[in-house]
Amino acid sequence: MPSHSPDPTRVAQRQTDTSNRRYGITTLLAVGFGGLIMVAVLLVLFFAVRGGVQSTRDALAELAQLTVETIAAEVKDRLSPAKRLSTGLARLMQEGGIGPADLPAVGKQMATLLVTEPGSKAVAFIRPDLQGVAAFTDADTGRTIWAHKDFTGQAGAEDAVRNLAHSGDPYWGSILYNADSAYSFLNYRAPVLKDDKPVGVFIATVTIDALSDSVARVRNAFAGEAFVLDGPTRVIAHRRMTTLNLARSPEFPLPSIEALGDRVLM
Repeated sequence: MPSHSPDPTRVAQRQTDTSNRRYGITTLLAVGFGGLIMVAVLLVLFFAVRGGVQSTRDALAELAQLTVETIAAEVKDRLSPAKRLSTGLARLMQEGGIGPADLPAVGKQMATLLVTEPGSKAVAFIRPDLQGVAAFTDADTGRTIWAHKDFTGQAGAEDAVRNLAHSGDPYWGSILYNADSAYSFLNYRAPVLKDDKPVGVFIATVTIDALSDSVARVRNAFAGEAFVLDGPTRVIAHRRMTTLNLARSPEFPLPSIEALGDRVLM
């Protein structure tokens, strides 16, 4: 489904009671970013009922809002290269600058533009027959290269081609896992139409590791914890994901909250 721009949706505050004392609040803010749910858990303050409750609550709300805005800006900055890359290539093909039949020319153009968008991990062009090209940065040499590729049997590619029949609008695809690189990544898909007929789709990717780096920086700048969730049980970005080697698979491209072991999330 096509994604939409970030839109703050809710603020929830939670209080925890014990038999002999009320423990302050944990302030949670969630904002929608396409299919993502970003949550910042900021501070857990312990205070007595009789002193400073309202002023503390207000201060927490202001700090929470600032932190979520910072996370939203960081995530948008990380995701923007993929959007620019795929939509720019799609526009170039629609305007006749490159043609879907000339895959070497498409591959060379993708490799050239990928250098200008280092925030994107890779980019691919896939035709309806599942033939195409992929451009990426070689891990050993650091060079940006391209190669012909048969995408038959790759779930993400086949899904993108099926969706060509339903919409010509760019959108964020489902989060995917690549076993060869051991990366989980978000992907932005830009279909290409010629004479109202789909001729292919450009897909640019951003790894979830890159988002975890951004979230870790936000967490260090503010007291407390910050993370990004995909629904109630799966974690897209968290500072611990920059150091932990968490199990992932094509079926489960994101680690579970339980696997992360963060008490705040659990």
